[in-house]
Amino acid sequence: MRFFLATLACLGLCPLADEIWARGPSMETLEPPIGTRVHAFQVVVRGSQLDRVREVVFYRPGLKCESISVQSPEEIMLSIAADRNCALDSIPFRLRSDDGLSELKTITVSPFALAKEHEQEGPQQVVCNSTVVGTLEKDQVDVYLVSVHRGERFSGEVHGVRLGMGLLDTKLLVKSPSGARILVADDSPLLNQDPCFSIVAEESGLYRVEITAVGGNADADSYYALHLGDFPRPQGVYPLGGKAGQSIEIDLFQEHRAEPKIERIKIETATHAIGTQPIEIEVQGVACPSRIPWRISGFQNATDVSMPVDAPVAFHGEMRGEDGEGRHIFRVAKSGRYAVEVYASRMGSLLDSLLSIEDPHGRTIVRGDDLETHDSKVELMAEPGKEYAIRICDKRGKTGNLFHYRIEVTECGPSAVAFLPRRDKLSQYRQTIEVPAGNRVLGLLGVQRDRVVDPLDLEIRWDPSLPGLAYERGTDDRPGFLQPVVFQAHADCQPAVSLVDISLRRRGARDEERLGGFRQIVDLVAGPADSLFQQATVDQLAIAVINECPFRIELEEPTVAVPIDGGLGIRIHVERQTGFRSPLEVTLSALPEWMEGPASVTISPDESHAILRLRALPKASEMEWPIVAEARASVGREKQPSFSMRAAESTPAVSPLDYPVVCSSLRELKIAKTPCRGTPVDLVVEQGTERSITIALELDRNVPIPLTAVLEGLPNRVESGPVTLRSSQREVVFQLQIAPDAPVGEFRDLVCRLSSEIDGQPVDYWVARGSRLTIAARGAANVDASGRRLSPLEVLRKRSTKEE
Repeated sequence: MRFFLATLACLGLCPLADEIWARGPSMETLEPPIGTRVHAFQVVVRGSQLDRVREVVFYRPGLKCESISVQSPEEIMLSIAADRNCALDSIPFRLRSDDGLSELKTITVSPFALAKEHEQEGPQQVVCNSTVVGTLEKDQVDVYLVSVHRGERFSGEVHGVRLGMGLLDTKLLVKSPSGARILVADDSPLLNQDPCFSIVAEESGLYRVEITAVGGNADADSYYALHLGDFPRPQGVYPLGGKAGQSIEIDLFQEHRAEPKIERIKIETATHAIGTQPIEIEVQGVACPSRIPWRISGFQNATDVSMPVDAPVAFHGEMRGEDGEGRHIFRVAKSGRYAVEVYASRMGSLLDSLLSIEDPHGRTIVRGDDLETHDSKVELMAEPGKEYAIRICDKRGKTGNLFHYRIEVTECGPSAVAFLPRRDKLSQYRQTIEVPAGNRVLGLLGVQRDRVVDPLDLEIRWDPSLPGLAYERGTDDRPGFLQPVVFQAHADCQPAVSLVDISLRRRGARDEERLGGFRQIVDLVAGPADSLFQQATVDQLAIAVINECPFRIELEEPTVAVPIDGGLGIRIHVERQTGFRSPLEVTLSALPEWMEGPASVTISPDESHAILRLRALPKASEMEWPIVAEARASVGREKQPSFSMRAAESTPAVSPLDYPVVCSSLRELKIAKTPCRGTPVDLVVEQGTERSITIALELDRNVPIPLTAVLEGLPNRVESGPVTLRSSQREVVFQLQIAPDAPVGEFRDLVCRLSSEIDGQPVDYWVARGSRLTIAARGAANVDASGRRLSPLEVLRKRSTKEE
């Protein structure tokens, strides 16, 4: 790398050494990507820029990094301790250095002690209730032995894809001590590509468990964690939810067979939030390695399915019997729109639901199939005093213990969610906010609304660990879902990080009237054709103050509106630190509809400002719109994509020569009606001639004078020079020179551009749009003596006259 940088510097293609910017850390692999809450554990992280890491930022409580040991710039060792009550889950985290944040990865927490796969040939015996961490390559088979007594439960579960390291699809083969094949476990409803099993031992001895990869994609970094022991490993639970703050009994479908054994346990919901929450399953002091998804609601479960129940309510049922159908009846207390939503497939059920709602006369009001999953959801307008019947079945006609469901009937209400739109679908590029000290950074926050049309207040709350950090945002009155937010760090800010909460409310509403918060979904394991196998979801935005950047930009406040079907030049100023000589690439982000500008403007090392020209197309609307400019160094940097919701062709790399993207202050841009109008003209000319074209103008008083007029859209080999307009002129005359070989035909794209300057800002007005120029061969033009185009009837008369 040093030779590479020195070569670039000698060729003049790289900034000086003191300009080289060290970007934040990047993680490639974790070894192992799993820990235990039994004792402290170590994780080896491999990647780049790791020798600068100062802390590990966990998104959820339960894990704490006690020390960071640097092995090399590409490898560090983390010593991590877990609380005894740490959630058995995948805990998202990032690494922080003074130069930035890493991408998001996860560490899975096991309830058991970890055992490492040995390198010896032959089976490896492990103790009951342990987690074996290993790797699989190609068609490799790892074999483990566990001592189990007759009548004891023997369970197994794999964390493969769910570790978030790669698409390691595995299967398990279980054999008895006598060598008889008991079962093969592959994909499971609750764990997707990760298999699991649970049996009751019919004989004592060493049970053999073989794990292999499916599909041949395994390599040296294909980690798995195999849990083996007597823990509960249900295939499903019933019911699938309950009311918050209660003690609720649930049934566990334990056995790995068609008719599983049902075991009943009690769970507490006092500490759980409303929504789909993972719950920990524990039997006789032994916990299941993975938590089970469960619905927590603020209303009761219906107990008597034969009687009508008032909404909001939750119904539960199983597909049993010959008809294979569930039927429930509900009423509403007030008129309104109500949602009827099924929770089944996403809760581990095998049900592929088909849902319909009937009125009191048995007529179907609405029917629903798949939504985002195999679960159905419908909405209807319901009235008090009427009974509505819900019918649910499996669209394939299947029934059984694991074909269970939960149906929630609730009144539809408003909601809003803020998120960071992905600038590159294949990476985590700019999915955090990293603000250089003394500078600004743009965060384009998207807001997804449901039944909310009012302007929203967006509030960002961070802890006192980031003093000197502030933000400004544009108003929410504008159309569209993107909200530009500019984060600014004071020059005295020290590098630090905070996970911040974002709150969305209607403008002027109280805190308790919160409509929603922030959500970020990070793809961890993707497959072909945009398929997704594992993701992490967090509800806080990572904001960090990082080392200062050697350049700043500012956008001049526009003093004049952009005219519709016109243009405006906005001045951009650059401040560079001494010695920084890289050119800067400047862009404007999130322009309104029917407004366009250049993809970028490059400011050379010898320049301190540039003009960025905007254009409002004829379909633009009058409005006020917040604009902000972004700047990045354009030398020694791999080109990153501009903002797009489309997938990129490759994953952007993070280079040691990358500089952060900084931005200007927010400025208000006005789009207004044009003060200039022109009458379109229709002109017919012949090859090899000269003609004048006159465009009548209507100019308001605020139009700057003088104006320079240019005729645009002329075909090849037709020329016309610029014309200067004075204050008394209300028309512009262009002299056309038509070459003898000018193309013959009709050209409808002629337009007159009027250019001037207001307060040092270039302004353009396009008028007489729709003007038409027709070029005919010499002597073939159908015009009168003044050059007026003849009508079809006049053309016939002219031809008749010639024939006579």
